[in-house]
Amino acid sequence: MSKVVRDLPNTSFQLGSWNYLEQLQLADPDFNISRRIDILFGIDDYSRIIKNVLIKEPEGAPIAQNTSLGWIVSDSYKQFMQEYLDLGHMRLVKSSLNQAYYLPHLGVLKLESETTKLRLVYNGSSKTSSGNSLNDLMYSGPILQKDLQALILVWRSYRYVITADIEKMFRQTFVRRTDQPLQTIISRNSSDRILQEYQLTTVTYGLKASNLFSDTYIKTTSTR
Repeated sequence: MSKVVRDLPNTSFQLGSWNYLEQLQLADPDFNISRRIDILFGIDDYSRIIKNVLIKEPEGAPIAQNTSLGWIVSDSYKQFMQEYLDLGHMRLVKSSLNQAYYLPHLGVLKLESETTKLRLVYNGSSKTSSGNSLNDLMYSGPILQKDLQALILVWRSYRYVITADIEKMFRQTFVRRTDQPLQTIISRNSSDRILQEYQLTTVTYGLKASNLFSDTYIKTTSTR
């Protein structure tokens, strides 16, 4: 393996008005700057350096956790996953499944977005013990979106044009329950919780047919 992890965070971002962080000795004072990881700990080492001291501020602000190396901050991922649960976009698996596809995932931070600043990207191309991935066995379908160049030419014939963004577009379309085991992830709220299995109940980023599903839904509902 040539590389374990990419630069973190994925993109640099401006710090919020988090006055309580100014008085803390942070393990990484420039945690908002995207750059190479200095050191990578295993879970055994992490449990040794973590301290039982937390600072929780108002909703939307990161949580500060004390460690032997200084304070670390976190929380965006936890809030995002809780929203998934609250909206019914994923559900807890109460018993292990005989057949399931486990989707590796990572968070992508896009602070300039006005709707979803953090979203999860799932790797549907991850190979299983069979040698195939979910994407290997999935049909991508036809391209239903209009050609961008053709759209721009049409726009030039009008004085005004209006564009819009559909918030959580993929997640507006639910997947039938019998197919949801193919969208299984493993997650937990914090390092002191046990790992749990969840099934994603909506169309998911990172799958070959995701665009087809969402575009078909839009075309179908717009003609009704």
